[in-house]
Amino acid sequence: MERLSFNPAINIGRYMVHAFSSSPSTQRITIPVGLSTVMDDRLSSQLERYASQVTASATLIIRHLKSLKDEPSTLPSQTSVPTAVGTAQLQLAEAAFQLLHFTRDPGNVLTQLTVDLQVISAVRWLLHFEIFSLVPLEGSISYHELSSVANVPENLLRSHIRLAMTCHLFQESGPIGMVAHSSVSRQLASDPSLVSWGQYFANSVFPTATKNVNATAAWPGSKELNETAHNLAFDHQGSFFDYVSQDPARTVEFANSMKAVSTTSFFDPCHLCKSFDWSSLGDGVVVDMGGSTGHVSIALAESFPSLRFVVQDLPDVVSNSIKRLEERQLPLSVTTRIQFQGHSLFDMQPVKGAAVYLLRQILHDWPDRKAVQILRSIVPALGPRSKIFIADIVLPKAGSIPATEEQVMRCNDLLLHQFTNTLERTLEDWQAIVSRVSDNLRIQHVYRHPGSILSLLVIETV
Repeated sequence: MERLSFNPAINIGRYMVHAFSSSPSTQRITIPVGLSTVMDDRLSSQLERYASQVTASATLIIRHLKSLKDEPSTLPSQTSVPTAVGTAQLQLAEAAFQLLHFTRDPGNVLTQLTVDLQVISAVRWLLHFEIFSLVPLEGSISYHELSSVANVPENLLRSHIRLAMTCHLFQESGPIGMVAHSSVSRQLASDPSLVSWGQYFANSVFPTATKNVNATAAWPGSKELNETAHNLAFDHQGSFFDYVSQDPARTVEFANSMKAVSTTSFFDPCHLCKSFDWSSLGDGVVVDMGGSTGHVSIALAESFPSLRFVVQDLPDVVSNSIKRLEERQLPLSVTTRIQFQGHSLFDMQPVKGAAVYLLRQILHDWPDRKAVQILRSIVPALGPRSKIFIADIVLPKAGSIPATEEQVMRCNDLLLHQFTNTLERTLEDWQAIVSRVSDNLRIQHVYRHPGSILSLLVIETV
């Protein structure tokens, strides 16, 4: 592991950042060695380097898979395997991504963008007509029967499914004209949270993205919460959160989709569990602000048996979340340490002297002035050893982290803009916000766990 000393705003590492300061003017960053994309060498050398990385990473992963009693049909999340295997999966994905890039000339890039658009359209079509749920989880069904049940033309059904098959969604099995689930589409059909995410993508994300150009043309440079692509897509006058809160069904769908996102490897709460020595807090209280269903607190409670949690959200969300927690039938050793509390982010924090006030993927939804307001509502509640944790994206310098990870960060950056007129922030942006909250607060540590899209910013009183 290589140790370098320089300003954290200059470089945010390739697989992990661990920045800390002994004084406001000195900071250190620890960066593990990863694949480099800044080398200016010949194409042949780059191809050779990435091809070698693919071979080395795949060999390690294959060895791990063969050691298992039951080999899975898809690669497990990199957070659920030994560290070396998880790192190999990250490096394999990045090397394969770069190799694919090298095979495309400008014309092929445009062709692939057209393909990507039609794949998105096809998946939306399949979701809308409930094809994922109509295909049996086991066995197969004919295109003819499936088209009849779904009430769609058979030829269109076949075209959409066969495009989806190129992305490993569905497969044709048995006699000609029969369709079945692939391992991937079966999981999408059987996991309720993924179903919710798919519906949210089809019904909200896709229509909003199509109004991106229109919103910029209508309101260039606007930072108003109600002048967004989402406003144009759904013809409403309030903010996105107003729109969601006006309909209980939308509230549940949004909460479920966010829960589903958190189960993916990029956003897995396991990263948060490994980003700080939580056991050092003893039986301290963690206030999970805007914690929705409590999925992050549950993950932390399962890993750290002494911590206690208060999950805060709007009353309607809390009411649904309590029911969801009861339905999960988790051990009492977990549930007895988690309580829910109705609370607005903008009201003064009622829990005094907690060990941690956690804001995970919360502040990025709000413009700077609102983020400052939310943080100021916490300050009077801080005890002498209290910390504020912000778990959010810290945008890196372009090209300084694996492209497979940076692409997701940049995607989120635009998604935020389309829904809330905000953008993801750089480390300098976060520092500026904290300095506006109080002269006595400092970002003391910044850490990004390997494979995580989110960084953990630890804020303390100085």
